[in-house]
Amino acid sequence: MLWLVPITSVLIIKANEQISVSSVYVRPFQMVAAILITRVRNALNCFGSITTFATKSVDDRAKIGKLDRNDILTKLFKLSEEKPAEFSIKDIYTEAFVSM
Repeated sequence: MLWLVPITSVLIIKANEQISVSSVYVRPFQMVAAILITRVRNALNCFGSITTFATKSVDDRAKIGKLDRNDILTKLFKLSEEKPAEFSIKDIYTEAFVSM
């Protein structure tokens, strides 16, 4: 009974593990069932708020400019300035999302 587990991140991991080892013809049914389960649907909706917060954090820091902080965003912006062809603002957004 996967939907009774209280931690939503565990739900998503377990659902992905189950879907990845199932037969190809069963996967759409499992995805529909996962969407119908309220806790899994709420967990998937959390990704949107994390994305919004990560984007807002990067945009706010870009507006402020250089700070004398020793944090991840400062290091990412320095890396972007040093190697703009290899590390763009999209990469900073991705790293901010992953770190949250």
